[in-house]
Amino acid sequence: MRIVFAGAGFTALEAAPLVKKVLPDSTVTLIAKHEHRQLAFPSELLNNHVEPLDIQQHCKQRGIECIVGTITSIDREQRIIHIGETQLGYDYLVLDMGSEPANMPQAAIPCNNRHNMLELKHHVIGQVIKAKEDSSAMYKTFVVAGTSVQSVETMAELRRFVNRLAEKHLFFPEEFTFILVTQRQHLNGRLRKILEQQQVEIYDEIAKRYIPGSLYLEDRTIETQTLVWGEHRPNTLLDGLGLVMNTACEVDKHLRTSDHKVFAAGGCATATRELTITALNRDDALILAHNLVASVTSRRMKAFKPGRSYTVSTADGKALLWTPLFSLHSGLSRSIREHYSKKHAKRIQKA
Repeated sequence: MRIVFAGAGFTALEAAPLVKKVLPDSTVTLIAKHEHRQLAFPSELLNNHVEPLDIQQHCKQRGIECIVGTITSIDREQRIIHIGETQLGYDYLVLDMGSEPANMPQAAIPCNNRHNMLELKHHVIGQVIKAKEDSSAMYKTFVVAGTSVQSVETMAELRRFVNRLAEKHLFFPEEFTFILVTQRQHLNGRLRKILEQQQVEIYDEIAKRYIPGSLYLEDRTIETQTLVWGEHRPNTLLDGLGLVMNTACEVDKHLRTSDHKVFAAGGCATATRELTITALNRDDALILAHNLVASVTSRRMKAFKPGRSYTVSTADGKALLWTPLFSLHSGLSRSIREHYSKKHAKRIQKA
């Protein structure tokens, strides 16, 4: 029995060891594109220094086979994954291949991996230094487009980071402007209120065009040299699998796709309108591992029932399966804990 995790997202790294522990005689394989974890929380890179996880060492310590390489195609009928010239068969497959920027202007900075976040950090430092020599608003205006977990979290951490730089370079924090452009996507009302209290301007418009210095929205133009792009779509490799609906792998309440040998999670999966996904806990990894084992052993599956701390949905009513651990690292969850009651804060910390 071979169970393959395609991709090294947060869910895969969390669920694979759980599956191996319950099914020790099975071969659990994780395919990672890089030797170190590329996904990173904005708080890890903008306001703290966190070394990237060594994926191979992580897998070795837990008895998981790790293959470092790029998945070029997946043959679902033959149940074969192509990794360059290598072929790998599977009995069960978990897709956690993440997302990629969608419709991103050429000069924008994406926020979907470690390299991009470091690029953003150095760019922002440069903008603050330029602002000392040039009082133009474009150097003091920071814009994030999109309402994904990563983009909203990036805005929260970007604001903290810029305020720290402002103090260092003798600016008043009020001199800087922070704008979230929603791209006309749904933004959780709770998050909207928190961001507004943090003096983040929110425009429910679509970014039409961007050249460094000017961002053209539907009804206005913003002078800025910093546009962080947080609008994503699932990995394009998934398009040919026959599982894709509305540009993502649609899953049921058990996190299974239409092919019950294939599960999906993370930024490459969506759920129906009735199944709303949370980003402040590890439930998707735990439930996915349980249901994968249940599928192998013919036991009863569990329905994924996330908490109400945080939801992310797209304009068409789908909910992206963003994953997990935000309660452990993020500045956004820190803001939520400060904003809500102690009882609510305790529930987030336990997530």
